[in-house]
Amino acid sequence: MPISRFSTMTLMRSIRWQSRTSASGARYSAAVFSRLMADIPSEADYARANDTLDFLRGAVEAAAFQRMRQGHAALSVVLITGFLGTGKTTLMCRLVSGNHGLRLAAIVNDMANLNVDAALVAEAGAGQGLETMALANGCVCCSQSGGVARTLADIQAWETAPDCVLLEASGVADPSALAAVVDGMEGIRLDTVVAVVDAAGGCDDADPLVERGVRAADLVLINKTDLVAPAAAAALEREMLALAPKAAILRTVDCAVPTGLIFDPPPRDGNDLASGLVLQDDRFATVELIQTQPILRPEIENLLATAPVDLYRAKGILRLTGVPSPELLQAVGRRWRWTPAGTDAARLVGRLVLVTAADATDIAAHFKAILAQC
Repeated sequence: MPISRFSTMTLMRSIRWQSRTSASGARYSAAVFSRLMADIPSEADYARANDTLDFLRGAVEAAAFQRMRQGHAALSVVLITGFLGTGKTTLMCRLVSGNHGLRLAAIVNDMANLNVDAALVAEAGAGQGLETMALANGCVCCSQSGGVARTLADIQAWETAPDCVLLEASGVADPSALAAVVDGMEGIRLDTVVAVVDAAGGCDDADPLVERGVRAADLVLINKTDLVAPAAAAALEREMLALAPKAAILRTVDCAVPTGLIFDPPPRDGNDLASGLVLQDDRFATVELIQTQPILRPEIENLLATAPVDLYRAKGILRLTGVPSPELLQAVGRRWRWTPAGTDAARLVGRLVLVTAADATDIAAHFKAILAQC
């Protein structure tokens, strides 16, 4: 319910009730009172009004930092969502301690007064050049989205900005609203939204926050699959696919997933685009394809939009029809972005790297067939 309508209705009902008092001060009958009370906003109306107000507060505060961020390079953000106890902090610890060569900043949020999650992540990132920041009151939800805007603006103002910011939403946060605030900030690039789902719990509790997190995700990790039967994990995977048909979906134990699926590591070999995406995990395959002629941007984007969920990552420096300079394509799940490749990447032009499930050979074949038609 829009805030303006909500406020107007409340005021009108108050005036209307006061006007229905007789001159002697006697109120209307109980039946009339019941009819009036039936028209009073419900708890759900209050919740929707507060959600709207909190989202707008975060958006307005984010806009206030636009001029401050002008002139800075875009700050990469990875948002990690999930209900309480799904394994978000486990994933954060794995990411910050991984051998990926990136300088990370972490915004960790905990509902407790003592920010236990921040301590765990800080310990895991010790020696990795990690910057850990805990927000006031611990909770990153709609009412705290302005705090996220301030924190991201502060990070971007550092003399040496990090390569990526990991933002862990608390288990009671509204992930779609938080993603919208981050994604709408100038100079901030929301690269990936990761939703962690408990294989044993799934969405059985029908909590709308769980569903919103999955719907907003580029990558869904069905975690703790060692605690359920394979048939149950498969059923939950189908449920997640129905909620997020454009997301990549992966089953995990203890959120064990290669960091290359979450964010873009620098190539270990400066002459090999695929070297940074080679995953030492037999669940995945890395395929490098060669482009011979320019391709239309909509053609490659259509491939990404319609690819099966077994396509996890794509990265390439491609020549596009009608575009004078090569463009760098980076995709996670069904989210992708194009940026100018730069002159130092000339040796890598015309190469496209795909990370797929190990048995998903048809995906690479489909991309290869399209590129060969150029």
